[in-house]
Amino acid sequence: MTSPDVEFTVRSYFSLMDQGQLAFLGHLTAPDYQLHFADIPKPFDLEGAIDLIAGFQAAFPDLSHDIRQVSEADGTVEVLITARGTQRDPFRGAPPGGRAIETPTRHYFRFVDGKIAEHRIAVDMDDIMRQISAGPATPEANKALAIRFYEEVINQEDRAVVDAIFAADVILHDPFNGSQQGIAAFKGLLSMFDAAFPHHRVAVEAVLAEGDYVAVLHTHYATHNGPFIGLAPTGKAVAVGGLELFRFANGRIVEFWRKDDDASLLLQLGALPAPQAA
Repeated sequence: MTSPDVEFTVRSYFSLMDQGQLAFLGHLTAPDYQLHFADIPKPFDLEGAIDLIAGFQAAFPDLSHDIRQVSEADGTVEVLITARGTQRDPFRGAPPGGRAIETPTRHYFRFVDGKIAEHRIAVDMDDIMRQISAGPATPEANKALAIRFYEEVINQEDRAVVDAIFAADVILHDPFNGSQQGIAAFKGLLSMFDAAFPHHRVAVEAVLAEGDYVAVLHTHYATHNGPFIGLAPTGKAVAVGGLELFRFANGRIVEFWRKDDDASLLLQLGALPAPQAA
């Protein structure tokens, strides 16, 4: 939870950015304000921060910050944002391509006497450069992103990749949880399986792509070592086949259908009776 005054200040800060009213940021910041940005080692004072933000806005005139969450802990305010914009001018050596970008960012604020004294921005600049440097989306490019999900998110257990390949408002279709929206819902689904089947792995057997859609035939290999939909851990090893469907837009997964063989999973765990021979 954050105090209303702190949240109002944070939201006003990003609203001024999005409206191009950078000169008014001084009303919200402390005299010794500092901005720490991504891979730049030296912090910026207010004048330098305004120049940095103006540079981004020159390259992405429609740059906007969609605030997804504001929280406060131990004196630090954390803000989760999806930044969006369309590149209209050169940016870090990349010519203007008119490509829309969408990237998750994390912002950390420290307040002194109700003013922003420090602002740290964590953003994947490599992700932005990939988006503006890529050619038009192709089925092959979409297939590569789908495979990253299995290879990096599941097999390498790199959950940070979720933010890089899924849209913030991804739509999720799952037999257990129904239809949900938002990257937090997708992470929740992953966490449910991680808790029940820690260090599970997947083998991809076939990948088919057409238009904005990619279908992946695969098999999960796991051991049931945690609670799962009311079932106590059994220690049983399972192999579960599945077919999952992804829909892509602007280089991100915007919709996901999980079609794993849940009946087979429950049979292997002993939660369903084995079919009787006729």
